[in-house]
Amino acid sequence: MVTASRRGRSGSEGRIADALGELGGRMDALATELAGALARVQADSLRARALGELGYSLDLDELLARTAEAASSVPGVDAVIVSVTGVAGETSALAAVGIPKDDAADQVIAGPPGGRGVRAVGLTYRYSEHDEPPGALRSGVAVPLESDGEQIGFLAVYSHDPAPPLAPDALSRLEAVAQAAGPAIDNARRYREIRQLAVEDGLTGLSNRQTFYDSLSHEVARAHRYGRDLTLIVLDLDDFKQVNDRIGHLAGDSVLAETAARLREAVRSADVACRIGGDEFAVILPESTRIDAEGLFARVVATLRREPLDHAPNLCLSGGIAELEPDDDAVSLFERADAALYRAKAHGKGTAA
Repeated sequence: MVTASRRGRSGSEGRIADALGELGGRMDALATELAGALARVQADSLRARALGELGYSLDLDELLARTAEAASSVPGVDAVIVSVTGVAGETSALAAVGIPKDDAADQVIAGPPGGRGVRAVGLTYRYSEHDEPPGALRSGVAVPLESDGEQIGFLAVYSHDPAPPLAPDALSRLEAVAQAAGPAIDNARRYREIRQLAVEDGLTGLSNRQTFYDSLSHEVARAHRYGRDLTLIVLDLDDFKQVNDRIGHLAGDSVLAETAARLREAVRSADVACRIGGDEFAVILPESTRIDAEGLFARVVATLRREPLDHAPNLCLSGGIAELEPDDDAVSLFERADAALYRAKAHGKGTAA
């Protein structure tokens, strides 16, 4: 009897253990399912939040970054590139997730021959048998970014998996991101173009006269506030009227544009190079002395000698330099630099005073 009783308890305990094991398995499966559901909700929330903020910004770089962030939350995506073309010749812009930006800039995506519109472009990357880099991207899908029926770029996603990274549902999510982002990105790139037109000289691409005055006032105030050096150099093309008379105004414009390109090569990243009218240019040199400005003038002259202008190979520049003094404001600093320019021209041209 005792033995039978023990066997009964043993059988009951076994059934309980089996039931508990089954329950544990169900709980594990439920936990896994809940974790997956939570991840999907979080990804959808991230995507929705990123997309919801798109319409509230005109900063093109910020919009591209948010679009890339939204696309990166789509299942199966390991890397993203958002690339848009410029407006009226403006340089293209892009954002990337999971790919160095320099590498992303080298990627070229295009639709099929004939210019037909497509829903998506599939990409497959194959490497040499012994030459596949660690963590290599092996496939991708790109969908067009559009605004008002015009294609303005591509939203491309990539995967480490050799199979296409997007199932039909995920592709629909990516298209939803592109559909929401396209018009917002288009607004931002057009705003950037308008803003650049407001601050740039249309012929040379340098800062325009109004930007020069604003920047000079700002830099003078900053130099006085913090006790910093500041120098201004005003440059003028010698005998430019004769160049115009000899080759015509259209070719003369080309000379101005080429001169601006040489000037841009010579200045530092902190300097502000401007065209302030006609054949006259100016460079604001923050935290710089007269010696720095003389060095800049020498570099510009050397660049012109090394790379002569097409229509004016013997062209010379004169320069006027003024270093900020304690009682200077933007107007007096400019007037002193301008007066120095006239002294340089009076002393034979091709020099700086």
